[in-house]
Amino acid sequence: MATIIANAQPVTDRASTFSVRDAPLLSEGQTMTLLAQATDLKIHLKVHAPGWNGELVQHHHPHEDHMFFVLAGEATFQDERGKQTRVGPMEGIMLPKGVIYSFENSGTENLVILRAGLVIRPSSGVVLTDKSADRAAMRHVIDHFVASGTTFAEGRPEK
Repeated sequence: MATIIANAQPVTDRASTFSVRDAPLLSEGQTMTLLAQATDLKIHLKVHAPGWNGELVQHHHPHEDHMFFVLAGEATFQDERGKQTRVGPMEGIMLPKGVIYSFENSGTENLVILRAGLVIRPSSGVVLTDKSADRAAMRHVIDHFVASGTTFAEGRPEK
């Protein structure tokens, strides 16, 4: 039986395996589980329950190229100009560093996404571009990219 490894430790000197076979399906809320990590690359599994909004706050990652690959469900991504892109099962979207986006679970079932991110250089992580953003709603994302003890204010981290 496959196991999802939470809080995977960096592996830099050997190959490592991971699986998403036992991804939890949810009746409410969302999860973001770190599956594997190397020096510059992190792979997460994200699960969003039906009706869960996803990451509705517009934001970008200034030093990270990343992609989302939908395993099940449907996501709708929105760029800073309001253009929407639907991504269905077995489809993905590439987001180069600096691209402003948000997304939501636009389907009627669990949205199960594989997320891979390549950090171009060490950074503070996430920049929220929506001034009216509910930072608590983005806490699950911020916590994965920001060093412990860093808080966010006015679109930039504070020490």
